[in-house]
Amino acid sequence: MSVPHDVVLARVIELAASFAAHPGPVTPGPDTTLAGGGFWLDSLALLELLVACEETFGVCLDHTELLPHRLKTTGTLAALIESRLAATDGPHRT
Repeated sequence: MSVPHDVVLARVIELAASFAAHPGPVTPGPDTTLAGGGFWLDSLALLELLVACEETFGVCLDHTELLPHRLKTTGTLAALIESRLAATDGPHRT
């Protein structure tokens, strides 16, 4: 069972907004940065977002996958989650 890209992206955006210290962008999208200039997530908030994504989608994000270019925007994080969903192809919660 796969989760459509737009569903994964929308949920990542929703979760990122919940951990943002400042109001996020008016219209967040796949190019919205997770750190400065976007959701302004600090390192702790980013870690909380990753844990929430693991719980929400039922995936395990290996520390070797957590590279800066994969955690730059909501779109790159959603793509990472989608790759884990495809690899596990197990049950998912959204």
